[in-house]
Amino acid sequence: MIHFHRSLCAGLAGLGYFFILAAAGHASEGASRVNVIRVPGDAKVAKAQLGADSTIHLLVDAEDGPRYVKSTDAGVTFSAPMTIVDAASQKPGLKFHSEDLAVGKDGRVHVAMANNAWKLKLPEAEWGFYYANLPPGEIRTPGTSGMRMSLVTLSAADGATLIAWKNKHVLGWQLYDRKGQSQGAPGSASSKGNGAAGVALPTGNFILFP
Repeated sequence: MIHFHRSLCAGLAGLGYFFILAAAGHASEGASRVNVIRVPGDAKVAKAQLGADSTIHLLVDAEDGPRYVKSTDAGVTFSAPMTIVDAASQKPGLKFHSEDLAVGKDGRVHVAMANNAWKLKLPEAEWGFYYANLPPGEIRTPGTSGMRMSLVTLSAADGATLIAWKNKHVLGWQLYDRKGQSQGAPGSASSKGNGAAGVALPTGNFILFP
C-alpha cells in the first residue's frame, strides 16, 4: 500500500503541466517512490494539496483563469475542471491567476487569486486579491495586487480561513468564516522582506510570521 505525504509539490518551474506525488517509504527505494503525473488539458498546475480523506485537490491556471480539479484515486483520474472566476468578473484584457489553495478538515476548498487590474490601469477598487470557497462564490478581499509580494491561505479546523498578503513592507490579513463571510476588519503589521508565512493551530487560532 502506498501512503502519500500530506504536503504535495506542484510543478511550476520546469515541470510544465505535471505535479509530483512522493510516496512514504525507505530512502533506498529511490525513484520508485516518486510519481510524476500529467493533469489532463493545457492548464498549468499552481498548487496541490491532499485532503483528510486522501482526495488530491489541484489549483490550475488555464487560459480563462484559475480552475479547480480533484482526484479521488491518487491521480489515476481527475474531475472535470471547475472555473472559479465567474463570467461577470471577466473583462477584456483582465487576467486572473492562482495564488494559493487550502483545504479544511471538512473538505471545503479555499482559493486565493489575484489579477492584473493594476497593469490595465483600471479603477483601484478593482485592484485586489480575491477569495473563493468551493463551490465557487467569489468574495473580494482587501489589499492591492499591484504591489503585492506574496499571498497565503490558511484554513482552521472549524472552517475559518485566513488570507494574508504582503504590500510593500506591510503584512495584511482578513479572516473569513466557513461560509466565506468576512469576520471583523482587516489587520496589518509592519513586515520586512518579500514573503508572508503562517500556520493554523489545532485550537483554531492562526500565527503569522511577518
